[in-house]
Amino acid sequence: MIRYSLAAVAALSIAVPALSAQSKSAKAASAEANQSSWASRITVGLRAGTFRPAGNSEAFELFDRALTKGTDDLGPSLIGASAQIRVWRKVHVVAGFEQGDRTVESQARVQPTGVSTPVKQQTAFELTGVQYAGVQVQAWQWDRGASKRTWLRLHAGVGAGQAQYSLRQWGSFVDASRLVQFTDDLRSTGSGSFAYASLAAEVPVTRWASVQADVRQQRGRAGMNGDYASFDKLDLGGRRFGVGVLVHPWR
Repeated sequence: MIRYSLAAVAALSIAVPALSAQSKSAKAASAEANQSSWASRITVGLRAGTFRPAGNSEAFELFDRALTKGTDDLGPSLIGASAQIRVWRKVHVVAGFEQGDRTVESQARVQPTGVSTPVKQQTAFELTGVQYAGVQVQAWQWDRGASKRTWLRLHAGVGAGQAQYSLRQWGSFVDASRLVQFTDDLRSTGSGSFAYASLAAEVPVTRWASVQADVRQQRGRAGMNGDYASFDKLDLGGRRFGVGVLVHPWR
């Protein structure tokens, strides 16, 4: 009996550490799997595009009325980056940053008295920083072939953001009421919030990368100051068109 008891104790002394080690290994493997699972949900992107201002504010209306180059010519070329994480099935949380600028040369539509040469000026419109965050849902997916390879995904999203701008005009201008030419350097900077809705088409190229084209419609306003302090708020609304690359680094 004593012999059997000693054998049982010895067996337990060997089994308990082994079970403990297996339990620790299982927990570590589970934690690593969870971490890997969350990492595989992350997507990062780089994008280039252009912004087309809606132009529904006094400053843009003045440019359109008085100058040969107006709102349609001032859309900045943008570059940006984004990150998104899948939080539930086909639902992603998205955040991103963009910036860009555009400078155009124009002429006054009204000629001053006694001046035959064109009255020229330059206008620079810069989005110095556009930050946004929102929710994006995969609305449709196209699979083909026996392997059911995905050829196309369509996404729809909504969100909000904050945009900082800088507006500058310099050169020669015409006082339309007196038909007198003058030289000036006019500036305004500010920031404002906006809301947006977006649509995107994604074409997978490999398991880790996709090409995406998207359009974002946004609405918002920002205060004006400096030489434009008497104007109403600057319209931040418009459409942003973009093309870029999405990478899934831990898939």
